[in-house]
Order: sequence, then C-alpha cells, then structure tokens
Amino acid sequence: MTCFHESGGETSEVSSMSVLNLIATLQILNLNPNSFIFYILMVGGFAVGVAASNWSDLEEDMVKLQREIIIDFVGE
Repeated sequence: MTCFHESGGETSEVSSMSVLNLIATLQILNLNPNSFIFYILMVGGFAVGVAASNWSDLEEDMVKLQREIIIDFVGE
C-alpha cells in the first residue's frame, strides 16, 4: 500500500511483506486466525507501521507551524 502526502509530494510505502511476516509469526505462535487476539495483533501491527512511516512528515509539519507562529508573533 502506498500513501501519498500532499505536503512534500513524497510517498511512503507500507510493505505487504511486513504484513506477511506478521501472519507468519502468528502462525508460528499457533494462533487461530479466527481468534479475536489475531485480529487485534494484525490491526495493531498495521497501525504501528503506518504511524512510523508518517512520523517524519508530522515532525516536519510541526517545525513549519512553529516557524509560522514565531514569524507572526515577532514579525518579519
């Protein structure tokens, strides 16, 4: 899955291999795919992957916002 960010035009990709690795790990742990824990781990792992890929963009946006606030407050 590829996520497009409008701010910088950069793309970050959430690899399908990470999802496959998670499934393989859960099978090694012998968890039933129909169990509730399986779905919690799948959704949690995917959410962590997306958050990690978007963290740098969020950090850049916060720095830009801080600069704009300082310029507005102090003046150019």
